[in-house]
Amino acid sequence: MRLWLKVKILDNFKTQRALALACSKTDNWISKIVLGIKDPSEEEKIMIAQKLGISVEQIESLFINKY
Repeated sequence: MRLWLKVKILDNFKTQRALALACSKTDNWISKIVLGIKDPSEEEKIMIAQKLGISVEQIESLFINKY
């Protein structure tokens, strides 16, 4: 699970679903990314980081798998 990503989503959107809707994506899409099942594309990483207010320098740290 990508714990920092999960925490940032909850801090900023309260639910994964709210972030998915803000990105015009499905709940399943963000769930697979948070669980580490799917790796987002570079464009998706940038979109998620922008929605979460994360700087470009910190983008990769959002997507590190930590169990």
